[in-house]
Amino acid sequence: MNLKSKFSLSEIIFIIFLSCADLIVSFLYIQKGTVHFSFDFKFFILSTVHLFALIFCIFIIRIYCPTVDNTNINPSRKKLFISFIWLLLLVAVIMLYSLNYLVNEKLITGIMIMLMIIFIVITDKIKNYNWKLNFHLFLFIFIISIIIGISIVIPRYFLFRDIYLSKIAIKSVLFIFIHPALSEEVLFRGFLIHGLNSLNLNITYVNMIQSILFGLMHLNLYKDFGWWSLLMVSIQTLSGFLYGSLYLKSKSLTACVLLHGFCDLIGLSISYV
Repeated sequence: MNLKSKFSLSEIIFIIFLSCADLIVSFLYIQKGTVHFSFDFKFFILSTVHLFALIFCIFIIRIYCPTVDNTNINPSRKKLFISFIWLLLLVAVIMLYSLNYLVNEKLITGIMIMLMIIFIVITDKIKNYNWKLNFHLFLFIFIISIIIGISIVIPRYFLFRDIYLSKIAIKSVLFIFIHPALSEEVLFRGFLIHGLNSLNLNITYVNMIQSILFGLMHLNLYKDFGWWSLLMVSIQTLSGFLYGSLYLKSKSLTACVLLHGFCDLIGLSISYV
């Protein structure tokens, strides 16, 4: 399960498609429940800077990311297939809610928690994942987090000057690193990547598939945009591709949890006036 430093043609097309989709949806806004197009130069710059920062980090990860463990995991194909089916059902539920076919958000949250528990019970392989982390990998993750953080904070400050640091409770920090960071990384970079890999798929396709499902999991963030939400999750899909690349290069699930947590922490610590 080794990811090459060189990008395949399919990966390049995938990244270009997601980039174009993200730039297109930067023109969208909602007025009186209707989606409209409007070019806003400042928001376009914000989207473009963050987008290219993610792409840059993907290239850095593919070329320079240190590896802490070369052990390949070969879990039971049957158990992982069952987990994969459960994950597809989870994504389907989120999509139904996002497209207004389901209206009970608390029900969705309950289903997510229930499925997470079922995944752990069914597979019983979470302890066998690669959780190793050394200083070099931690420093690498910290640098990547800084790059992503700068791409969010600096453009927003100079273009809008409407951000300030907010106080974060310790329990909020812990919650972020448990959910979504730990739970989503176990689901997507753990269960899903290994499940797809057990089907003997090309590792580049494995990474793209898990990132697409990761993006679809965030449809509920854009439910007011209707079918446009399928394009609006492009930035989350690209982030999933980044996390997947990190896991496949570093062979450390801890590294993915830390990067995911750091990125979400940046968003939580910045408030808008």
